[in-house]
Amino acid sequence: MLYKTGGFCLRTRLEWRFGDDERGRAALREHVRRAARLGPLLPADTAVALAVGAGDHVLWHIVPDLPALGAELRTAAGPERPHQLVRLASAYATALRLGAREGLALDLEAHAFAEQDGRWVYLGDRLGEPMPAPALLDALLRPPAGPLAAWLDALDQVLPTVLTRDDVATLGLAGALASSEAAPEARLRALLERCA
Repeated sequence: MLYKTGGFCLRTRLEWRFGDDERGRAALREHVRRAARLGPLLPADTAVALAVGAGDHVLWHIVPDLPALGAELRTAAGPERPHQLVRLASAYATALRLGAREGLALDLEAHAFAEQDGRWVYLGDRLGEPMPAPALLDALLRPPAGPLAAWLDALDQVLPTVLTRDDVATLGLAGALASSEAAPEARLRALLERCA
C-alpha cells in the first residue's frame, strides 16, 4: 500500500500489520536496523513508524517523494537514454555492493532508486536477506527500458568500477553465470571478470 502526501511516500504491507504491541515493536526495531544499514543509500528525511490502533499496529516506511530513476528514464528523449541507463546501472551497482558487503538485499527495480543531493538513494521498502544469485542475474539481465544491448552497455560502464571480485563472489554471480553460453549471460560474465 502506498500513499503520497506532503512530499513523502508512505508505504506499508499486509505483513506489517500486527495484532499485538510486542510484535509490532519488534518489527519496528528490526526495520530501523535494516534501514540504517543502507548507509549512503538511505534518503535524507527517511522515517519508520508504528501506528498503534485498537488491536491493530501498522509499520510504515516513509521516504521523500523523489523522482525515481525509472520515471526519468521513461521520459528521456532518445539521445538522453544512454545517460539515464548509466545512472540507473550506477544505482544498481551501489545496491549490489551494499548487498555483498552488508548482506542486505534491495529491489533492483528502476522505480526503487532516485538521486538526492548528488547521490543514489533507495526509495524501496524491501530491506531483506540476500537474494539468491539467479534472482540477481534475472534483475541484471532484465532491461528497465529499451534493448538489452543498451542496458548491458550501461552495466559495462559501471559494474567493473564499483564492484570488486570479492563482491561478485559473495553475491554468487560468477558461479551462477559459469555454465551459461547465451550471449547476454556471456557478456555479463565478461564484464564482471573485469572487476578489480
